[in-house]
Amino acid sequence: VEGLKTAPARMPNDAGAVDLMPAFFSEYSQASLVLGAQKSAQLFPSYNAALQASMLQSTQLFLKNIVLAPGADVRTIFDSDQTFVDAALAPIYGVSAPASGFMQIKLGADAARAGIFGQAAVLAGHSQPDRNSPTRRGVFLLETFLCTTPPPPPDGVNTTLVNDPTLTRRAQLEAHRQDPKCAGCHSLFDPIGLGLEHLDPIGQYRATDNGLPIDATGALDGVAFDGAAQLGAAFRQSSRAMTCMMSNFYRSATGRMDAAPDAAEVDELTQTLSAKGFVWRDLVAEFIASDAFRSAPAAVASAG
Repeated sequence: VEGLKTAPARMPNDAGAVDLMPAFFSEYSQASLVLGAQKSAQLFPSYNAALQASMLQSTQLFLKNIVLAPGADVRTIFDSDQTFVDAALAPIYGVSAPASGFMQIKLGADAARAGIFGQAAVLAGHSQPDRNSPTRRGVFLLETFLCTTPPPPPDGVNTTLVNDPTLTRRAQLEAHRQDPKCAGCHSLFDPIGLGLEHLDPIGQYRATDNGLPIDATGALDGVAFDGAAQLGAAFRQSSRAMTCMMSNFYRSATGRMDAAPDAAEVDELTQTLSAKGFVWRDLVAEFIASDAFRSAPAAVASAG
């Protein structure tokens, strides 16, 4: 992303390049969308600008100090049980508030969240003001972390799903997919989006939807999951997810944002990352010394 779009023009062949990585991952995760995400004041009275800012800062700290820590396995972006909270954010995560500032915490086994998909900023940024949106969340996961763009809905199809207070959102979406014209697209993203159903529009845990028990089960590439923590574990194991991450990094680091990355280059990056024990800092250090990086055309830095 944006933090690396001008990188080829100014990135030195030293460890300073690593400082750009939090910006890459922050934009990759779309965490900043929380700052513009509106919520129902009646349903979520604690949700305000201060809480939104805390959510974003928490995710930025998570990326910089956990995912990108020296020696850290970058795949922890999907399944880490560590995060950061302040007094505003602690109630969302169901933990005790620190005396001041942000504090790193370990999420308990009952937290029902892990990694980037458990971050309140990400969850709030991909929800409706008054309810979850498994479809919106699923499309986000599919496009951003699996690099798969679903086809547009067929002409004449009504894409509006009217909320039925007697059914869970899952049941409503399953009924929606009974229409073959809808199933083709929704079967791609709804099942993974439903894995986050236990986490509400501001990222709080909930056991029920419309008063009914939530079913957050599904499967990704043959790996079964139940809830956000297991969904993250499934993404950690997904070769598609790692290839997608490498594709995004390659485009960003070389400034070739509008071109599909060369499959051989992406495969080489993935192999290098694996050989480095999935330590992102080590991958970056090797990549900026490679021919693939050195031969990339420099992006024109914008004013300012």
